[in-house]
Amino acid sequence: MAIAAATTSVIIGIIAGAIAGFYGGIVDIMIMRITEMFQIMPMFVLAALIVAMTGAGLTQVILVIALLSWPQVAHLMRGEVLRVRQMEFIQAAYVLGIRERFIILRQVIPNALTPVIALTTLMIGQAILLEASLGFLGLSNPEQMSWGKMLNNGQRFVSQAWWLSAFPGMAIFMTVLAFNLAGDAVGRMFDPRRSR
Repeated sequence: MAIAAATTSVIIGIIAGAIAGFYGGIVDIMIMRITEMFQIMPMFVLAALIVAMTGAGLTQVILVIALLSWPQVAHLMRGEVLRVRQMEFIQAAYVLGIRERFIILRQVIPNALTPVIALTTLMIGQAILLEASLGFLGLSNPEQMSWGKMLNNGQRFVSQAWWLSAFPGMAIFMTVLAFNLAGDAVGRMFDPRRSR
């Protein structure tokens, strides 16, 4: 679920950020205002509200997490596209008469993806936390078990069977920590300043 949600949000963010950074002007302003509108809203409250209104199916949870997570990818991608667009090989492609669509798909986006890859691993951990929070509140799919739902079920028996809540909580913590450490490692691996 977390990987599907993170992948969906990254695809949306890459497309929006690349279009905003490459074309600029009114297109850039409109896309960035939309991303800012999403970012000022409290993510968890909005996710809980949408899931409560639309239903707690797996597809709904994935789409809600993806729709609330894409703005940070779009901002990062826009900045990278603005940087790559100024490079000499992009100017050379314009001089050679290569079509704009080919330039953005084959030249700009692949060369701007490095920090987005690192961010993707961090977003998987964020998606796990958000889904666990929704599950804890009873807003996840009732037909599927989740760590958040296990925490919720175990809290009534904390004094008799503490492990019912402790182990799902530890699983959430260790999984999110693993994805965050992986994201940090990927970011260091692609950082040119650390390549020496």
